[in-house]
Amino acid sequence: MAYLARKVRSPIRPLSVAWLITLVALGAFLWCAYDSYQRFTRVTRQNLRIQELRGRIIHLDDVLTMSARMNALTGDRDWEARYRQLEPQLEAALAEVLTYSIGVQTSKHTDEANEALVQMEQKSFELTREGKLDEAKTLLLGKEYAAQKEIYSEGMDQLGRRLDEAAAAAMQAEHSRIIFQLVSGGAIILLLLIGWFVMVRIVQQAMSTRQQLDKVEQDLDIARQIQRGLLPTRLPDTPGFEIEGWSQAADQTGGDYFDWMELPDGGTLITLADVSGHGIGPALIVAVCRAYMRAAAVDTGMALEEVISRVNDLLLMDLADGRFVTAAVGVLKPAENEMLLVSAGQAPLFFYRAATRTVENWAADELPLGVAPGMSYGSARRLQFEPGDALILATDGFFEWPNHDGELFGIDRLEAFVAAHAHETPKTFIQSLHSHVVAHAAGRVQPDDITAVVVKRKAANDFPGSSAIRPTQMANT
Repeated sequence: MAYLARKVRSPIRPLSVAWLITLVALGAFLWCAYDSYQRFTRVTRQNLRIQELRGRIIHLDDVLTMSARMNALTGDRDWEARYRQLEPQLEAALAEVLTYSIGVQTSKHTDEANEALVQMEQKSFELTREGKLDEAKTLLLGKEYAAQKEIYSEGMDQLGRRLDEAAAAAMQAEHSRIIFQLVSGGAIILLLLIGWFVMVRIVQQAMSTRQQLDKVEQDLDIARQIQRGLLPTRLPDTPGFEIEGWSQAADQTGGDYFDWMELPDGGTLITLADVSGHGIGPALIVAVCRAYMRAAAVDTGMALEEVISRVNDLLLMDLADGRFVTAAVGVLKPAENEMLLVSAGQAPLFFYRAATRTVENWAADELPLGVAPGMSYGSARRLQFEPGDALILATDGFFEWPNHDGELFGIDRLEAFVAAHAHETPKTFIQSLHSHVVAHAAGRVQPDDITAVVVKRKAANDFPGSSAIRPTQMANT
């Protein structure tokens, strides 16, 4: 019995769906009827307006001709003023009537005749103002003016006939459209019923897909939490230096990361990397790259250049074609106020010198990681930090963020920002940079991951002891 109860479907749901389909079909049919009524009314009003404008054009044309002739006959300037006042009205009426009938235009001969008439009328005004009334009268009452007037009048009559034909065609089209809708109404309702039946099946599939997507979303959230957990949560012990890092993915997971690790010899390994692309794929590469970098760096007998070369070879075995990783890797030695830095395709590298308030902009040293095997990364760049000096590393998501006009933030703006704000604490600097870029984007969605790391030597008058290990307070979101 329980099995049969499960097999028998309740009629309530099918009936509800059937009523809904019926109402939707009826609503669609009524909307079509209402739309036809509106279109028919609009065409009717348009035709009436065309007739009104035709009469107005004929009237204004006659008045303009009369005004020009009366001006020549009497020399009274008021007739010219009347002409000037009504001329724009004629042009506006003619322009409006042409907008109502697509494809109907005045002929070339009509336009030429009209231009000749206007020129003769303008010439008559000039002659009248010069006191040459006889010449003005001869011009407007002569055979040339009459001939051009006849050509113009005939052209306007032809235009009127074409407008009538276009109006009649529009009315006939609307009549045919209404008849077609009445005949096909039943078929439309039937098709809608079939369509809604298909839609019910689609909705069922969509619900199933939505459940699967929700599961994927949950998995992505877990992946995001894991990835965020890989970012440092505490600052390293670097006496005399302030360090801050921050990253914000464009998707739930990103292809950027930063990291630091205290080395046995007292130095601190600092890394900023950008995997090509963004999303779950690059996020997996981020985890692998971080693990390789940390594993290679613990070998104290290996130079920084060798560490990066080794990571390059390891990544090359894991990355698919077209994937690569740009990275800036440095070893900070606080006791010597010095850093060894190697850039594998990561640029620009900004170094702010506090004494001169200048910014040095360096290009990458070598190719990105994962591009070619057996890469030799040369000699590391040796940076000597004076009080207030700062190294700023930022991924391309900052300077390639466009506004709604497609204008990128750009490296030049980024360099100018560094020069103006590098005196700030690293945390404040990164917050200001992010706000500045967001303001430039003016609501444009972030297209790529953005990550920044700032290493700054404290000024001589900074509060002593502030370099102790503390939780980083800037949210890595």
